[in-house]
Amino acid sequence: MNPAPVKRAVSIEVLEQLDIRAGTIRSVEEVPGSRKLVRLAVDFGDHARTVLSPGCSRTPDAGRLPRWLSWEKACGRHRPW
Repeated sequence: MNPAPVKRAVSIEVLEQLDIRAGTIRSVEEVPGSRKLVRLAVDFGDHARTVLSPGCSRTPDAGRLPRWLSWEKACGRHRPW
């Protein structure tokens, strides 16, 4: 395996252009007709947003949710977006 080279550091001006927020997941729902997406209701404090995230359905043939996104533990968790 040949690891990728480390990218050069960015300036603070470039970093300030990014909008990264921490949000609280309020609910996780399956997306009808999709086996690979879940719909998250995310609260950012001053506004709420619906976010589609790659994950999996609860059905056994659809696979697994990401480690951080178990159905029982996702609500109330804080994540960067």
